[in-house]
Amino acid sequence: SRELKSPEFNDDSTRLPGPDHHLTPPTPAVADYTVVSNTDVLHAYSPLGDIVFSFRYDAVQENLEVAVMKAIGLPKVDGGKTLPNPYVKVLLYAEGQRHSDCSASTDPAVQSRDPVFNTRCDFPNIKCPFLVTSRMKLKVLHRPSSVLQKKVVLGEAFVGFRNRNVLERTTLTLSLQSRPK
Repeated sequence: SRELKSPEFNDDSTRLPGPDHHLTPPTPAVADYTVVSNTDVLHAYSPLGDIVFSFRYDAVQENLEVAVMKAIGLPKVDGGKTLPNPYVKVLLYAEGQRHSDCSASTDPAVQSRDPVFNTRCDFPNIKCPFLVTSRMKLKVLHRPSSVLQKKVVLGEAFVGFRNRNVLERTTLTLSLQSRPK
């Protein structure tokens, strides 16, 4: 995993029409990442929060690139008393089983309900037939400050790759769901 840098912009970037078009920043190039900051956070849409991420498959390199951008509106932990130290674990599943070599994590944020991760996770040696039958799980966890305490799953989101154009960068915001018991 590595931290994302500010995106580069194409000279031919599109701008919104209208009188305020000069105020609209250029659109990032497809291969670049949109870097977000805490100022982008307005509110959460689900009680467990939302996760913002993107993905793209490089068929030549057989590499799945996943960019975990941010989480919005995560719940407090310890009965609502403590801000979470969240991090995101990204896992790939095929045929209901976790692929042993396909997991990555962001670094934990410190005491934030709206953490910005801007972390890229690469999954190399992924064959396209495997990918189109796979699902990705993004699990948001709280890392306690004490090593004696258990990690807490704050929420999970799943995305399937079937019927998606994985060759184009796709950015999604998904509501986190509670972990099935």
